[in-house]
Amino acid sequence: MIDDDTTVFRPVRGPAGRAALSLATIAAVTLLPLGAATGASAAPHVTTLDRPSRATAIWGLEAFAGMPREQGLADRQPALRGDTPLTGTTIDWQDDARMLGIQTVGFDGTSSALSASPSTLDTAGTFSLASWVRLTDTSVSRVFASKAGTHRATLSVGYDRASNRWQVRMPSTGGRRGGSAVARSTSTPAVGLWTHLAVVYDATARTLTLRVDGVAEAVTGNVTGVDDPGGEFRLGRGDTTWWQGNLAEPRVYHRALVDADLTGWLASDPA
Repeated sequence: MIDDDTTVFRPVRGPAGRAALSLATIAAVTLLPLGAATGASAAPHVTTLDRPSRATAIWGLEAFAGMPREQGLADRQPALRGDTPLTGTTIDWQDDARMLGIQTVGFDGTSSALSASPSTLDTAGTFSLASWVRLTDTSVSRVFASKAGTHRATLSVGYDRASNRWQVRMPSTGGRRGGSAVARSTSTPAVGLWTHLAVVYDATARTLTLRVDGVAEAVTGNVTGVDDPGGEFRLGRGDTTWWQGNLAEPRVYHRALVDADLTGWLASDPA
């Protein structure tokens, strides 16, 4: 029986006289929108969603008990756009930095860095980059992710000391000179606190978005990204700035992340 706002499954008596919920009974029930007709001619409300494409590269940057540290630097999506493992320079493995009993990669702020092949990220096309970050020093500006260029990085994401905000920067040309698109957070970074940051560049809409803990805090328009095909993808450093703290679960997407990727599907969303 289906009321306007309640669905009731009528139990089916089993051979022993006990109530048993029949799969056929469940399959026969059709949930309709509120106020819809319940006659044979009523059509069910159907919403069809495309399956979102997965991240093209994921690195854990963590080592669980009994797990080789090399696995924390391995690409967990090698079949999607090629295997892009990270190689490290003077990185540290810190106990209990994010979860008890687990080691997480640490960066010393002066020389620690990880890198992957240039094919990992094309900053001229639509892409997204997301990671858990933990900043432990704000005495200078610091970059936790970047894409190298011939003269300057084509992408830099991290902390800006002058504004005391999270920041993403993308130049409009690959040369030494020229303007850059900048998006800065409205929230102030907290030292020692794990924060989820996501950068979304939509090459069609020409927008650069910075999300902090799922919230789009800054959107910059009229952005034209450039890429250096020979520039390596870097974690823990920019051209001249270095990250101090930790990173975990960085991911690269060759599509634009949307709200539902970070918040899930909410009951208040349309349809």
